[in-house]
Amino acid sequence: MFRYFLTIITVIFISQHTISTAKIKNNIIARVGNDIITIYEIRNKINLTLYLSKKEFNQENINRTKNSALDYLINNKVKNLELKKYPKFDVENKVNDYLISLSKKYSVNLEDFKKQLANRGIDYEYFKDEVYTELAWQNLIFSLFKDKIYVDESEIIKTINDVKEKQKNINQYNLSEIEFLSISKIEDENNLKKIMTEIKNTSFEEAAMKFSISESNLKGGKIGWINEDVLSDEILELIKTLNIGQVTKPLYKSNSITIFKLSNKRSTTNKNINFEKLKEEIKTNKINKQLNIFSNSHLSKMKRNYLIEINEK
Repeated sequence: MFRYFLTIITVIFISQHTISTAKIKNNIIARVGNDIITIYEIRNKINLTLYLSKKEFNQENINRTKNSALDYLINNKVKNLELKKYPKFDVENKVNDYLISLSKKYSVNLEDFKKQLANRGIDYEYFKDEVYTELAWQNLIFSLFKDKIYVDESEIIKTINDVKEKQKNINQYNLSEIEFLSISKIEDENNLKKIMTEIKNTSFEEAAMKFSISESNLKGGKIGWINEDVLSDEILELIKTLNIGQVTKPLYKSNSITIFKLSNKRSTTNKNINFEKLKEEIKTNKINKQLNIFSNSHLSKMKRNYLIEINEK
């Protein structure tokens, strides 16, 4: 199925200076329902991925990126088709905040960030639309499933009390994650192999942006500092023996698989802990876990509702 796609992408990148942008924009490579994916969108996504991960723009890196770029765009189109069924979500401020925050990582303001993208042949408006879709999708999932979210307050209070009673140091972990859908044993093994290869060849952060279906994918999979008491026993067991920079074995759930990276770790005493903040962190973590499950399940279900065709002409 992908042979033609891989060939034409290589040709397009090699010949991009001799082929008109209008022709590339009209060159359809895939259909998702009544929407399309063009060579222009694929090229833009590959350029963007390489730029954000600070990788050299060459054929080797293009080859490593193109299939995951197509996978991402297919998911993005499905999300867009679903979002059109509902009133538009007002997430423009969140989109701008994200883009401003991202530009700061490159030590420039937003206008200079746009110029940098343009210099790399990246369509900023396409990128902005991608960010909008991801944030609007998060709002949609919350609106659809908020009544199904359950957080046991007594369990949180018990965790807080356990922390207060501890006299020893408390471990904190700076974590990142990559979560992907579980489909079948063979496909799961293949996807895990692709992700681990991507991590080895590029970085965990780039792999997260390409493959992760978690909300953290926009931040390169970054979760941040987490107290050990917030983590489930399964996750804690995976990370507690890791050295900084190492990646866990996969954590298998009912419909998804997650791997974690330990970016840093430290110890603190309970005297230095803001317990109100910790309570909110625990609650937010539990809510996000449930929302991720709902998001993955809903996306998987919606993809089955649309005919997805890859151009093989």
